[in-house]
Amino acid sequence: MARRVLTVDRYAEIKRRLAEGRGVREIARALGCSRRLVREIRAGLKGSPASPKPLTDPLWMAQLEWPAIIHDLGLGHPLKFLWEERAQHLTTYSNFWKQFYRKFPHYRAASVTAREFDPGERVEVDYAGDTLEWVELKSGEIHKAYVFVAALGFSQLLYARAAEDMKSRNWLGCHRRMFAYYGGVPHVTVPDCLKNGVLKCHLYDPDLNPSYAELAAQYGTAVVPARPQCPKDKAIVEGLVKILMRYVRFHYRRHHFTSLAEINRALGSASSASMIGATRASASHGASASRRWSAPP
Repeated sequence: MARRVLTVDRYAEIKRRLAEGRGVREIARALGCSRRLVREIRAGLKGSPASPKPLTDPLWMAQLEWPAIIHDLGLGHPLKFLWEERAQHLTTYSNFWKQFYRKFPHYRAASVTAREFDPGERVEVDYAGDTLEWVELKSGEIHKAYVFVAALGFSQLLYARAAEDMKSRNWLGCHRRMFAYYGGVPHVTVPDCLKNGVLKCHLYDPDLNPSYAELAAQYGTAVVPARPQCPKDKAIVEGLVKILMRYVRFHYRRHHFTSLAEINRALGSASSASMIGATRASASHGASASRRWSAPP
């Protein structure tokens, strides 16, 4: 008789017939399985195929000091460095991290790559996805304000300004005010692929809007657009946009703006507020650190 695979349905049928008091020989003949299999299921030696199989640790895992590895990992050391120091002679790195995250699943998190920039090297610009509304007092008409946001790569100093639209005039004007606010021009400007800045996106040779290219040549900055649907190319400004808009919407949730100038004053106070200025600075520079460079005395 050909050997048949034990499935979940077959296992349940054997259990049902055993509960009815059927004999081992009768069940085996009716279902086309061995009498030994029926006896093992009756004795509890054979479990259901649906039940998870117990996983045993490989032998090399018993040779490692896991509390020390967890301690070093908590200090911020990369897992691969810990493998090279403690387990490279026992197993491969792929086996090491697979078994590590199986044993400690709460340490699994999205990978983050830290990027480092020199002062004055890079600025990232973008428009906030959400708009702010303001009410014209004379007519009661509700207008939308589009928020332009920029962030330096090294200090992550934030600049934000609202305008009535995202047309080329405001796009270029926001850049000029941004450079004036920063007191200089970074070597690289990273915008999003909107038509006012980039006509055709390309990784190596993008086609810039003529007016935007003229502005870049005037200020002496290289425009390197972010790739479409790649927010990580301008991750700094993407993160600051979220922080800024959450801050403004929370602190002004009971307030009705009546002009663009009022919105810009609110954005200016939010940009310099301790929540915005210290959130990212506290990790490396201290909460009271300034994002603007000052010459030593």
